[in-house]
Amino acid sequence: MIPELVDSHRSVDGSRSRIEQREVQAFTTLVATGSDARLAATVAAWHRRGIPVETLFMDLFAPAARHLGELWEQDRCNFTVVTVGVGRLQALMREWSDTLGARIAAPADGQRIVLAQHPEEQHSFGLSMVAEFFRRDGWTVHGGVGRAVTDLPAEVARAWFDAVGVSVGSEKRVEWARDTIARLRSTSRNPSIIVLAGGPLLGFEPRWAETIGADASGHDGATITLLATQLIDSRVLHN
Repeated sequence: MIPELVDSHRSVDGSRSRIEQREVQAFTTLVATGSDARLAATVAAWHRRGIPVETLFMDLFAPAARHLGELWEQDRCNFTVVTVGVGRLQALMREWSDTLGARIAAPADGQRIVLAQHPEEQHSFGLSMVAEFFRRDGWTVHGGVGRAVTDLPAEVARAWFDAVGVSVGSEKRVEWARDTIARLRSTSRNPSIIVLAGGPLLGFEPRWAETIGADASGHDGATITLLATQLIDSRVLHN
C-alpha cells in the first residue's frame, strides 16, 4: 500500500512536494505494525521521489507521532504501541539527520538554546525534532531526544543561553509553563534571553504564548529556528 501512495501524487517532473493526510495515516499504521525493513524502505522511497528530508520530518514523522497519540487517546491502541512507534520514529529521525544537516558541528562562538518540557510530559517527539532543526542550523542544543531539561531556571542560571524553548502539551501545563518562564527570566545569566513556546497546545492555540510569557511561538522546527534567529537579530540591532 505505501509504495502505491508514494507514487500517487507525483508532479509532472516526477517529484512530489507534499504528503497527504491519508498517506500519513497509512504510514502511522506501518509504524505501529510493519517491519523495520519495510518502514525504512518506505521512507527511502519517498525521498528518492523528491520529498526533502525537512518535509519528511515535518509532514510525515511529526504527524504520525501525533496520530499515534490520538489513537491512544481514543483507546484504539495501547500505550506500548505508542511507545514503540514513537521510538521507531525517533530512530528514523536520527538516521536521516545527517541528510538534514543536523550533524554539522556548532561553531565555538555559535548560538545556544536549551529545550524543556514538564517533567511528567510523556510526548517528547516534537521537542526532539525541534532539537534536530536547531542543530542543522548550527546551534548548540541542550535537551532534545530523550534529554529534555526539566529544571529550566536552574539550567539558565548555570550557563549562558541565547534562547530557551518550552514545550506545552496541554492546558494543564499552562501554569507550569508560566511559572517556569517567569522564574527563568529572573535567574538567566543572559538578561535578553529569547523564550520560544511550542508543543501541541500552542499548535492549536498560539494565543497561549502571550499568556505564559513567551516571546513567540511556532508550530514546527523550521518555524521555531527562523523565529529564534529573527528575534535575536532584532534585539542585537536595538541594543
